[in-house]
Amino acid sequence: MSKNNQSIQFPAFDANGFEIKKQMYGNTGGHCMVGTVAFYLPDVDRTVWVNCNEESVGIYSADTIWNEDDSDSWERSEDYLLYYTSFSSSIPDDALPWLSMIKETLTYTIAQATAHYYSDYTFSLPVVWRPDSIRECLEPGHLD
Repeated sequence: MSKNNQSIQFPAFDANGFEIKKQMYGNTGGHCMVGTVAFYLPDVDRTVWVNCNEESVGIYSADTIWNEDDSDSWERSEDYLLYYTSFSSSIPDDALPWLSMIKETLTYTIAQATAHYYSDYTFSLPVVWRPDSIRECLEPGHLD
C-alpha cells in the first residue's frame, strides 16, 4: 500500500529464503528506537527493509535506500510500504509471508535495546511475536 492507497506489486517469494544485508538500530528523531534489517530475497532479486520497535512492524520496498541517496526517503516511506501491523495478542494471517523476517528483525531489535539500556530493561512484546531464540532464554514467568 502507499500514500495514494495503491498497492505496490511485490512478487511471491520464499519466506525463509533470505540473506541479511544490513542492520541498523537508532532513534527515528521522535525518541522512538527502531531496529531495521535489510533482507535480500534472491529468488525474486529484491531487497526489503523491515523496521521494528515495541509497538509495530513496517516492511518497505528498498527501491530507494533510506536517505543514503539524499532523497529524503524517510519522509516518503509510505510510498514504499509493503506491510504494516501493530503487535497484538495474535498474528494476522497477512503477516505470515513476512513472519520469518519480522522475527529476525525483532531478535536484532531486542538485542540492541537490551544492550543499550539498563540491565533490568524489558522489551514489551506479546508472546506470540517473540522469536524462539528470545523465548528460549526467558524464564517461564515472563511468558505469561
